[in-house]
Amino acid sequence: MKKIFIVASVIILFIPQINLADPICSMEPNQFIGWPKLIEMADAIVILRIEQNLSDSRSRNTFYSEHECFIYQTLKGDLKKNSRVRLMLYDLEGSFTEPYSTLSNHLVFLVKKEQDDESTDYRMLTLCGAQTLLSPFGLEKMPEGQTLEEIIKNLIQSSIDYQDKKHKKLMNFLNSIMRGPNEYNIKRKYNRLDHIQQVTHQ
Repeated sequence: MKKIFIVASVIILFIPQINLADPICSMEPNQFIGWPKLIEMADAIVILRIEQNLSDSRSRNTFYSEHECFIYQTLKGDLKKNSRVRLMLYDLEGSFTEPYSTLSNHLVFLVKKEQDDESTDYRMLTLCGAQTLLSPFGLEKMPEGQTLEEIIKNLIQSSIDYQDKKHKKLMNFLNSIMRGPNEYNIKRKYNRLDHIQQVTHQ
């Protein structure tokens, strides 16, 4: 009996371990197939807002999760603008936190369902670049006279600028509280005074 236990233990040690927390998209440039190919593969490309999370994306069996979404803009395909639709979205990074928080905005590349028993008509592509978290501003209207690729790149640049501002604000706050409450309160006071002066001069 003891020999059987030892053999079983050795076998378990050599079984490959699958870590579902490993990123599906490791953000390496060579994993991105390029916008023209991604656009071609997608049946629909939309800008959406997450209205409600209907399933948990942290399941150990799949990185797909179902969400009720509001469609701000349809850049490609037949999903109606200003409509609500249920979609299967994919966690490209394999995180154990919710990647699609309520009221967050995303640029998403979708394909039509392949099986009749799928719960939604569309699901997200499982490729790097198929989902981008967007800024919450300026999504109601798209610029005219631009190609689809240009619109996508401008949306991503706006997201970069927005996230950069958020990061700088957070870093300033953390650095201030590291230096102590007095300096932090003084800095807040001067920031408020600067804001009042700017409003007065306008």
